[in-house]
Amino acid sequence: MNVRLSVSLFLLLLLAACGSQPELDSSITDQEPAETDLEYDVNAAEETYIASCIRCHGGDLSGQSGPSLIDNGFTPDEIQEILRNGQGTMPPINLQDEEAENLAKWLSTQ
Repeated sequence: MNVRLSVSLFLLLLLAACGSQPELDSSITDQEPAETDLEYDVNAAEETYIASCIRCHGGDLSGQSGPSLIDNGFTPDEIQEILRNGQGTMPPINLQDEEAENLAKWLSTQ
């Protein structure tokens, strides 16, 4: 009985740990957008990033299991291509066209 209880408790803790998402680093959200012709919705881009990217690229965009997204050198079009098709070990991300465009513009300014 103790073994079953221990295994159940372990699985419960494991599931609880997997369900938590890291938060977006506030130093990223407090930054002014870089001077650019790009228009995008910062709040929507951050929400998309939190929902789709933060687990691998981190709350401060510096990378975790995925690479850093800071000063990545990609254009918004290149970022959209990566989002749609994936790259390396990153799978394609299922986003609406507007979400992908907005996120790509935001990421290109980080």
